[in-house]
Amino acid sequence: MPTPLAFIKNARILVTRPGSRGGPDTGYAVVPGQEILVRAYVKQVSQGSRADYADKVDLSIATDIFSGYVVDWAEVPNGEDWRSWDPSGDSTLDQTGIRPAELGSGQTINFYFSERTAKASEVMENSSSFGDEGIGTILRKKIGDRVIIKCEWAG
Repeated sequence: MPTPLAFIKNARILVTRPGSRGGPDTGYAVVPGQEILVRAYVKQVSQGSRADYADKVDLSIATDIFSGYVVDWAEVPNGEDWRSWDPSGDSTLDQTGIRPAELGSGQTINFYFSERTAKASEVMENSSSFGDEGIGTILRKKIGDRVIIKCEWAG
């Protein structure tokens, strides 16, 4: 069942599965991993609340932090632009709000928000502030996985 936040998704996250190395027949070429588009509902953390994250990551003046929830995700077909591709009819679309395994804490990602692409982005945290049991389990089933992203913008 889709998360109730589906109608207000406002951000796109691109994460890539690990690639592999071919064999002697391919000259041991590196084969890139599958790209995964994660759509999310996020809001920018206010300047007053940034101090809450200072112990987790080095924050520069140019760093923005976004907090929100995963809405859905799907594997991006070859040749599609992840910033504009619509996965609505794709067979790999997962609308549960549960993040793909590749979207883990510390993962380097591409982040697109409000017509802007970040030059450097990282997942800071991907779990509920209530943990994975009790109320955390209920929230995860109802609205999906929480995600906190730090990013620096390109120009």
